[in-house]
Amino acid sequence: MKPPPMDPWAPGVRAIDVPAGCGGNESMFPDPRHAAKSKAPVSSDRPRPSDLEVLEPDREVLEQFINIVFKNANRDGVVSLRAFPEKSEGGKKEKAIFVDAIRRSDPQFIDVVFERARQAARWEQSAVFSPPVACFKNHQNAKTDNLSEGVALSVECDQAPRAARAKLEALLGMATAIVASGGEWIKRETGEVEPKLHLHWRLKKPTSIEAEHKLLREARELATRLVGGDATNISIVHPIRWPGSWHRKGDPRLASIVAFSDIEIDLAEAVKILRNAAGDDPSAGVTASFGTKTNDKLRATDDAYVASALAVIPNGDDPVVYSWEFWNGIGMKIWAATAGSEIGRKLFHKWSAKSSKYNKAETDARWDHYRTSPPTKAGFGSLVYLARQYSPGWTYGDVEDSDEPDEPAEQATAVLDNIKLDENVDWTDPEGLLATMADWIMRSSRRPNRPLAVASAVAILSAVCGRHLYGPTGCALNVYIVMLAGTAMGKDRPLSAPGAILEAADLSRLQTTAKGFSVSALEQMMIDHPCCVATADEIGASLFARISHKHASTHEQGMRSVLLELWSRDQFKGPFSTTRHAKQKDAPKVPGCVLIPRPNLTLFGASTPEAFYASVTSGSVRDGFLNRFLTCEAAARSRSQEVSEESGEVPEAIVTALKALVPDLGPFANIDGTLSVFDLAASVDVVVRRLPWDNAEVQKRAAELEEQILVAMDSDAETAPLLGRVFEYSVRLASLHAVSRDGLEAKVTMADLSWGTSWAVQSAKAMAESVAGLMASTDYEAKFNTVRNVIKNAGRIGKRELLRQVRSINARERDDIIKHLIDGGWIEGVKITTKGRMAQGWKWQ
Repeated sequence: MKPPPMDPWAPGVRAIDVPAGCGGNESMFPDPRHAAKSKAPVSSDRPRPSDLEVLEPDREVLEQFINIVFKNANRDGVVSLRAFPEKSEGGKKEKAIFVDAIRRSDPQFIDVVFERARQAARWEQSAVFSPPVACFKNHQNAKTDNLSEGVALSVECDQAPRAARAKLEALLGMATAIVASGGEWIKRETGEVEPKLHLHWRLKKPTSIEAEHKLLREARELATRLVGGDATNISIVHPIRWPGSWHRKGDPRLASIVAFSDIEIDLAEAVKILRNAAGDDPSAGVTASFGTKTNDKLRATDDAYVASALAVIPNGDDPVVYSWEFWNGIGMKIWAATAGSEIGRKLFHKWSAKSSKYNKAETDARWDHYRTSPPTKAGFGSLVYLARQYSPGWTYGDVEDSDEPDEPAEQATAVLDNIKLDENVDWTDPEGLLATMADWIMRSSRRPNRPLAVASAVAILSAVCGRHLYGPTGCALNVYIVMLAGTAMGKDRPLSAPGAILEAADLSRLQTTAKGFSVSALEQMMIDHPCCVATADEIGASLFARISHKHASTHEQGMRSVLLELWSRDQFKGPFSTTRHAKQKDAPKVPGCVLIPRPNLTLFGASTPEAFYASVTSGSVRDGFLNRFLTCEAAARSRSQEVSEESGEVPEAIVTALKALVPDLGPFANIDGTLSVFDLAASVDVVVRRLPWDNAEVQKRAAELEEQILVAMDSDAETAPLLGRVFEYSVRLASLHAVSRDGLEAKVTMADLSWGTSWAVQSAKAMAESVAGLMASTDYEAKFNTVRNVIKNAGRIGKRELLRQVRSINARERDDIIKHLIDGGWIEGVKITTKGRMAQGWKWQ
């Protein structure tokens, strides 16, 4: 006799057991091991998904997620597979559609997970497949008292998810798994849509005892509060949507893993970091940032006002005037004025560092001590009084007087710290032709400097490849590089090396000197050299300062748009069109424009850091002009060396390798077959090649890298423009590195991408940190920064030497700036002995 048909939704039947044809699920055989604990609604009128579009979970993503978050978990632990109807409008709590407890060691574990996710996807009512990310002792239930192991710190970021991710990753490092849950958050002010995110940090050691479970819950609570996350997910056993399953609110979409890493966190360290960020005081049971036990009358209404006051309150080396009691008193006032927040701690460090007596460990210890005995009498009002004593014109409403870096800027650069494809990569140690050229530049330099030598090699390779090769994303391979180096740091040889190497390879047409910067000169240079590396010494003064100067001519101001356009080339952009001012060589000047197909301009300049950043304006940051430049900071000054005649000759290996990168256009590319790929009239399209990714994994990691950078940008609108080209520079540099190793047939590998990202991220971070302290938005501010930086770098400086270094600034402005610096507590007047005489001077505080 034939057995009766199996009810696919009956109690005790696992998803994997449902026969084919029953609600769209495939057949398997009953498994009695879990029958007693596998639950499902049993009413006879239960909805069946026969009319529902068939939705298939992503088995590979489900398995990947399991391997990521449960990597360190005990394989005998039980995972509670469950699904719930999506929450109704009223938020009514619904009963589970099914609960299926299964051990991780079960050989059918992945199969069961997949089938249960499929069952949830095909349930007639929209349902969420959401097992807790935790292991349980047995099959009895998924309550806290049955918890065996907590395996991850998980946070649901349903509000401003990108900014939330940026904030938490700045504290804890990149999450082990970043999951787009399928939901969307809409920014009310702009209408911008962001995917809701679930962040999971895998624990190095899963929690296994009650005290550890409590610590993990505290971490989840702190992280959730810091970013305004979903508070229902604070519980370790809370159900959470798994990637690879379907989100069916609205149009169905798969929850996915948008990025992942192998980063694990130490729970105790993570809790400490989160407590500090939130201002929690575990000994007192209070939270500084959320209601510290301080006198509200001592609190400043804005932490920026505290920073502004501290900017004009001095802290010197005199042990009598600036005693320990004075230092401690200021610390107590800062603590009370900021409610003991981490911003207050940073302000205390910054103010303390004005003195040579500054000790970071002692400052931290003192700040932590204030928590045990919070100040109750002196706070922001006392700081206001002191600020006005030292600077009578000061007002706490004048926040712009403070040079305290914005907290979001610090957060953005902290996020950049987490963008690493390979921690062991050193961009100053490239492979292939780049290494060969850099090594020769080092040998032929009187003061060899490795970063500058590598930068020079990249500029050369960019010029040779730039007109006919493109990156995997279609981006051009030209670069704008600025070497930042002080006097006698060895930048002369790297700056002259492109000319020497290209001449030896019979490619001297690719090198020119950018002496005259104006629109017409720039366009004329591109007509004469459609593909070139243009070198420029003192590029800060010769380019940035001229563009930004208030008296800049229209020709000088117009350079910005031309340089922006020449950098932003890609494989499918049409020819670059000049204005009517430029003309072709040996041709009369006539009205009209010249079309330059596939132009390639690589700028390679040098400057001192002070001169470069002092010439940068806020406009250059906001319009994306600055982020098109890749900075290269010199290494420490090396010993000088003698350069032999043999060392000064370009090796034949370099010449041969460069010539091999120049494609032959062939007889059909032009009329007589004599044109080079670098000539204006050449038909370059026949030899254009886009370098491919080496494999799908590299392409996927590149997409994740781009997403990480977008997260960093979203963390702060002010620093976002500085990070806008990090991804594209990573790809451009990676492509050049691939060509350096494998020539015209190169593919971009993970090693190439890691190398390019290493330099691009380092450059962006250095730029973000430097611009905050040196960027000038006005002509006066530029002069102010110049005087300040001269004194700061000298430490102590006499009047005669200062006048020599800032002779372009008139006496009245110079005296006003010095007074401003003294009033602000940056410098103090001192007497300096010069040639036996006492002379006026200043000392940096």
